[in-house]
Amino acid sequence: MKIKEKQKLSDYTTIGIGGPVPAVYLPQTEMELIDLLKQFHQEKRPYRILGNGSNILADDRGFHEVVVCTKQLERRFETDPPFVTVDAGYPMAQLAYQTAAKSLAGLEFAVGIPGSIGGVVRMNAGAHQRTISEVVDSVRLVQPNGHAITVHAEELKFTYRSSAIPKDAIITTVRLKLIPAKSKDIHDRIRAYNDQRTSSQPLREKSAGCIFRNPGAGSAGKLIEDSGLKGYRNGGLAVSEIHANFIVNRGHGSFEDALKLIEHIKRVVKEAKGVALQEEVVIWRSES
Repeated sequence: MKIKEKQKLSDYTTIGIGGPVPAVYLPQTEMELIDLLKQFHQEKRPYRILGNGSNILADDRGFHEVVVCTKQLERRFETDPPFVTVDAGYPMAQLAYQTAAKSLAGLEFAVGIPGSIGGVVRMNAGAHQRTISEVVDSVRLVQPNGHAITVHAEELKFTYRSSAIPKDAIITTVRLKLIPAKSKDIHDRIRAYNDQRTSSQPLREKSAGCIFRNPGAGSAGKLIEDSGLKGYRNGGLAVSEIHANFIVNRGHGSFEDALKLIEHIKRVVKEAKGVALQEEVVIWRSES
């Protein structure tokens, strides 16, 4: 297992924000993770869980806890049609293409999701009116005491951008139930989704993905755009001109810059549209 001491979370989050942590642990197998969590449990040592870092806004002041990062788990891609089992660190875009190559449909919508499958399942992420909960069969979790269990989809209690997975449990593998289909048809749908994503998201800039949840059937991005906030800046951060539900880091944007910008957006949209936006991004606040 790799252990990197005295790290900055800005190097591990897609928006490039986050302060120092004592160490980042990068287990490569489930057994390494089990042994690590058993040790932390015995020592009563707190930790934070990080995947690809695409939905995290972390405090610049840093944290006393160490970070357990799953993105270097040993790659696993096993097919038993219609089932596919992958490790938690598997990138969503790559997974969409690989399942398509195996003539298995159901993940076309996920080609534009920047995270890894573990984080996507934990928050029930989605796109194009689809969510990952529609294709999850089961997940394997390592609990804080190091005990590994398999939990089936019906026990995960998926709701909009949420699941019943405990915050201190770590997903190691995900089993998906997909739909046999023609590979060409699946790739055509992926291409259409990817073209839409390329034209409608700020892919070349640092961001944490969508900042706010869509309110009901409405669009948070449209509400922000219609409130005149596209391009609005605070410090090194700005509301994207391409998609208003993205905040992009255009320099040395800070955690405080982000919080102030988020609060400004919420206030303006509430005043202009009467809608109270709720954050989708996970905010890590330091206790120091």
